[in-house]
Amino acid sequence: MATSWNITLNDTSPVFTYYPYYDGFGTGNGWQIWYSETGYNTVFANPGVGISAHITSLPGANVTLSFYGTGIELHGTANCTFDVSVDGIFSSSLSSTSDVLYSKQTLSEGTHSLTLTAHPTSGQQLAFENAVIYIAQAIPQMASYSNTNTTFLNYTGNWSAGTDTHVPGSTFHFTETMGSSVSTTFGGSSAVIVQGIVNWGNWQYTVSLNGTQSVLNASSFWFIPDTTLFYEGGLDPTQNYVLNIADTSEDGNKLAINSVKLYQPQPTTLSSPSKPSNTGEIAGTIVGGVILLALVDKISTC
Repeated sequence: MATSWNITLNDTSPVFTYYPYYDGFGTGNGWQIWYSETGYNTVFANPGVGISAHITSLPGANVTLSFYGTGIELHGTANCTFDVSVDGIFSSSLSSTSDVLYSKQTLSEGTHSLTLTAHPTSGQQLAFENAVIYIAQAIPQMASYSNTNTTFLNYTGNWSAGTDTHVPGSTFHFTETMGSSVSTTFGGSSAVIVQGIVNWGNWQYTVSLNGTQSVLNASSFWFIPDTTLFYEGGLDPTQNYVLNIADTSEDGNKLAINSVKLYQPQPTTLSSPSKPSNTGEIAGTIVGGVILLALVDKISTC
């Protein structure tokens, strides 16, 4: 049985905190979302096609993530130097010639904080594509619950069912009423993920897990039909959890839910899994990922 598994968080997920902002116009001003086939956005709420990336040419622009795991890998491309801080320990003036910006596989199991900071000079850019979080545990079962499963999900307030072919399963639930919420109670899980829509006209929402609140923002100039609205690892499978997702923006701004995914450890009689080998910290080493050619061409020709 495998002794590690991973979760990939796409750059479009609101669980990332971008400075100076999540999405804007002009990479020299901050971060701008780009798609490998669509390019940059020219029309509000336009659906992106291809692989997404957050691109910046602003010195000091950064992205931060709090995560539970034993390792992390950042994917993207850069023709500039950048810094990475993990739990306050800095790795400075890094560079990359592949689609792996940074990798560290020797973290203690627990909650960690990571910040990636770009240092481009004239004509340079950094593109951040995703983060892969590794957990040194046996691979769990994944149970996915659709937004239409009202046995598992309890909707309170004003919710409506919507359809869009870009959304997995083509259905979603949305609300435009402040205070409307959806909740569920679950146990036997080590991690939970909420999938939903990020879009122009969506706004602030709050996720509560056993009373611990996270305030997030689902607004973008793009229509992003399915991304991670919430992620929490390190859960105790022997405990029950109450998950509540609430629309906390003014009436007229949307919150849209696609699904909830639970990661449930499988029973095993094997000995405790060993920790990953001490591969240490690397920056820019090819580990089998496929380089995003369109993005490399875009950056190298700037």
